[in-house]
Amino acid sequence: MVSVQSIIFSFQQAGAELRAIIGPNGAGKTTMMDIITGKTKPDTGTVTYGTPGKNLLQMNESTIARLALAANFNGQRFLKIKVCSIILS
Repeated sequence: MVSVQSIIFSFQQAGAELRAIIGPNGAGKTTMMDIITGKTKPDTGTVTYGTPGKNLLQMNESTIARLALAANFNGQRFLKIKVCSIILS
């Protein structure tokens, strides 16, 4: 059983930033990220990103990834470049 009742996640991004979601085991972090990144589709509700809000539920995973929305769990490396290179680009 997967259950995410209500999440409002909003922030203003200023340039190249990295954001993290933290919380105890079983809090729903992975489920939330699976929904945001398109891996899991919710039964009801909306998932929007940006201004104006783009409906992520109408996009596939690769399109969402091109918006720079991705999940990286347990410190796994998915890029082999230094953080400084990302910030400076």
